[in-house]
Amino acid sequence: MKIQNKLNIHGGEFARPTKYTVMVMRPQLLETGEEISLDVMCKAVNIPETTHTPVEMTFKGHPIKIPGRTNQAQTVSMTFYLDERYNTRNIFQEWIDFLDNRYYAGHTPAPDYNLDKYGTIRVLARDYRESGDIVEEFNFENVFPLSISDLEYSAADKDTIMEFTVTFAYYRMVNNPWLQGMLDATDQHLDTFGSNYQLDTSTNRFENDDVSNILTKNKGL
Repeated sequence: MKIQNKLNIHGGEFARPTKYTVMVMRPQLLETGEEISLDVMCKAVNIPETTHTPVEMTFKGHPIKIPGRTNQAQTVSMTFYLDERYNTRNIFQEWIDFLDNRYYAGHTPAPDYNLDKYGTIRVLARDYRESGDIVEEFNFENVFPLSISDLEYSAADKDTIMEFTVTFAYYRMVNNPWLQGMLDATDQHLDTFGSNYQLDTSTNRFENDDVSNILTKNKGL
């Protein structure tokens, strides 16, 4: 039996790097409370690595390692296509100007420095099918832009779409598995994950924050 057939039995297809959506929520003073979908405008995003630094101790003269601190990169970069009216870039330019009162001209007088200037970014991973059901969510909390790359104009690049890269700082990244993709992939429904998890139908997520048992059972079918 081919590896793909075996994979379909246990969890569906392989993940595709092109199946994702980026959702941006800027600070409330800049928005009406709605997320901005940058579905086709985000060319690339790298989910940062997570590492763990153990604590080293000595036991009967032997060095041993015990669990210590889990670390996240706390910066993430995303590359975007630039639309002809520069709306995509202005989303982030306005935000980075807002961080420093001296450069923000959107409000008179300038907003107080202590106002909330953080946003959130969600990267939604989708499955391989046309329906593109969400199977994983990477949620970046307390986000703000650190830099917006320069724009290069050249008469020689007439057939090139302009791009720019934004680097963000964030407090932490939380990844959440989504129910719909897991159910469709395994076709095992709630019995696969156990009866202790309650489904929130409004978000298609489990109310129980500890999803480690779900992932363990899903991978170990």
